[in-house]
Amino acid sequence: MSDAVDPGWESAASHLAFLQEATHRHYGIKSRSENPLDVPAVVEHLRQVYLSIHADGDEAGFHQMLAKQRDEREIAVKRCPTPYENPEWYGLMLSQFEALSRSAAEMNLRIAPKPLLGTLATGRVNGVAIGLHSTKTRIILLEEGLFGFANLMCKAVASSMPQREGDGERLSFSTDLADLRSKLLEDETPILRFFDALCSYVVQGHPHHARPYASPPNTHGLSSILRESMELFILGHEIGHVALGHLDGNLARNAIAESIDAETVQTNWQQEFEADLVGMHLMIRAMTRDRGMDVALSYWGAHLFFGCIEIVEHTVSLLGTGKAETWRSHSHPPTAARQERLKEVLLATVQPREAAEGAISLAGVVDEILALFWKRCEEPLHRLHREGTRPAQWWMAHPDAEA
Repeated sequence: MSDAVDPGWESAASHLAFLQEATHRHYGIKSRSENPLDVPAVVEHLRQVYLSIHADGDEAGFHQMLAKQRDEREIAVKRCPTPYENPEWYGLMLSQFEALSRSAAEMNLRIAPKPLLGTLATGRVNGVAIGLHSTKTRIILLEEGLFGFANLMCKAVASSMPQREGDGERLSFSTDLADLRSKLLEDETPILRFFDALCSYVVQGHPHHARPYASPPNTHGLSSILRESMELFILGHEIGHVALGHLDGNLARNAIAESIDAETVQTNWQQEFEADLVGMHLMIRAMTRDRGMDVALSYWGAHLFFGCIEIVEHTVSLLGTGKAETWRSHSHPPTAARQERLKEVLLATVQPREAAEGAISLAGVVDEILALFWKRCEEPLHRLHREGTRPAQWWMAHPDAEA
């Protein structure tokens, strides 16, 4: 991949800042400029995480790590294209983009000029690729808080997996559905944390409202792998739109971009399927190359992402109308259809076939966990609706939100 940056990058960044400022003002979103490393609750959470990972760690080691993070954050702030970006999440997006760029180069996919990455309260559990009239630089926008929400979802799912005695540092967990159901009956903590994250994202508008907690030491690695595969797929999908030229033709006006004289792709279902396939291949290459993961522990993050889309849509619908229904979209296929298409491609392209079947089997376990989560959360959500709780306004403003 070429690292070329279009001379109009600053113009794109200016448009992005204007769009973010207008969105924050319209929805009354408060700027999150406070350094989280100055918040006592966050510092205590980081201490718990540090001590859970470093069994022989002490306070001196923790404060040394904290000082390093403060220095890194100062550098990260300067890298952000606008003052509305969260430095930590923006740095993560850059890191994931570089990993996906290496995968794109291996696949002979050209991504130039380098797109501008950003976040926005779009009212969709997804991303959007935007083209501007004034520059060839594309903007890839992810829903504000999406990576934070993904992190919390992955921690809840991973902590639901029954652990087995591992071989050294090798991850080992049971995929037996009876073991899974038994574990959640014995300990509902993962379900409660899932519910907290879901309500924080849908009702309060951002996952940072959820109560922070450290993953148990025996599930931290599993959660990290699941989260990374999910994040890589989300960003890889949007890169797919750019690399496949979906922004180069058949452009239509979009309400998000109207105020800044921009154009955004009005993709059809076929383009969404194509971007899914590119995103999956980019992600699997990155996970196997950089993390040494097999196909199963690479693919399951993509499958979980679609499950999360459906659950958020059901939650927005239930709290908004009293009925848990899936949004009907003209531009995006149903999530189940997208999942099935990826499974078909796995079976057709991955060798040996047992590897593809293993990935699909693990995806089925993810489905079972989400189904158990939803079954436990549905009635409390109905109760919140009856009490007058409604989704944050930008969720209801999305054109697909009316099921």
